[in-house]
Amino acid sequence: MSGATEFARYLASLEGLAAGVSERQAADLCWSLMDGHLYRLLVTQRGWTTASFTQWLADSLAATLLRPSGQRDVAAPADAASAVPGK
Repeated sequence: MSGATEFARYLASLEGLAAGVSERQAADLCWSLMDGHLYRLLVTQRGWTTASFTQWLADSLAATLLRPSGQRDVAAPADAASAVPGK
């Protein structure tokens, strides 16, 4: 769990976590998704290839944890209409 916690902390320090995902949630998700049991279930018992599992895991972690590219937390003006010229 300590590795997942450090990784989540690192992502948070880069402002890389998706909106609404806390450091704790990110660590929990990393820890649970990267558990060896899940690999054994999907690869050994369900017949996934290691490559398929690895791609799915990378895609799942990125989609769940990471802020979309180019998106930053920017506070909107209190009255958005007042920020538009001519309004």
